[in-house]
This record gives sequence, C-alpha cells and structure tokens, in this order.
Amino acid sequence: MDSREIEQVDWNKSFDTGIEQIDLQHRRIVEMINQLIADAPSAKGEVITQILQAMRRYIAEHFSYEEYLMREAGYKYLRQHTALHQRFIDKVGELVVAHEQGSLNHDTMIQFLLSWLLDHIGHEDQDYVQSVKLLQTK
Repeated sequence: MDSREIEQVDWNKSFDTGIEQIDLQHRRIVEMINQLIADAPSAKGEVITQILQAMRRYIAEHFSYEEYLMREAGYKYLRQHTALHQRFIDKVGELVVAHEQGSLNHDTMIQFLLSWLLDHIGHEDQDYVQSVKLLQTK
C-alpha cells in the first residue's frame, strides 16, 4: 500500500483503556502517526526526522508512565510488557537512523507504526487495564 493511499487514523473506542491519562497519551501518539501519514509523501528529510525523534521521546515518557502504573498495580506481566516497550523504542530509533541514511521506505515505516498501534494499544495494553483499574479504585 502506498502511503499516499493510507487514510488518517481515526480514534477507535477499542483503543480506550478507561484510564484517562493513558487514553490522552495514546491519542497524542495517534496524532503523531497521523502527522507522519500526512507529511511523509512530500516532507523534507529533516521534518520526518524531527517527527520520529519527537515520537520516540514522547513514547518513552508514555511507556515510563504505563510501566509505573503496572508496577504499582502489581501487574504480573510487567517484565514482558516492558520488553515490548523497549523493542518498540529501539525500532523507532532504527527508523530515525534509516531515514537519516536515506534508506527508509516511508510506506514500510507507516505500516510498521500502524501495525504497532493496532496491536499494542488495541490489544496488549488492554491486558494490564484491569490491574491498574483495581489499584485506582482502592
């Protein structure tokens, strides 16, 4: 699929965790992916690098917050979830390097980000929600 054909990502209720701060952060990540979808076909190199670097920083902060909540809630799969987070941060770093070297395929980048969005936010994050919600009601 050509990135010029990819539609902006609409927030989907299946992404909601019911944890307000997490949902706000997830929405910001969707906005950043949408910015890449809109800008990738015609953007100058430094624009894509700036967006990817900003995304990497923001996501690292977001993951840190998620991991704090999971740790406080005693989430039993914290270590595995943290490893998923680290792999994603590393992959975004690889995208930055590939872009700076001129070897980044924008379609591949967008497909990776969309796949991660649907899988991680839409499924994997849902696994810790109950543990965190229980903590918040105590």
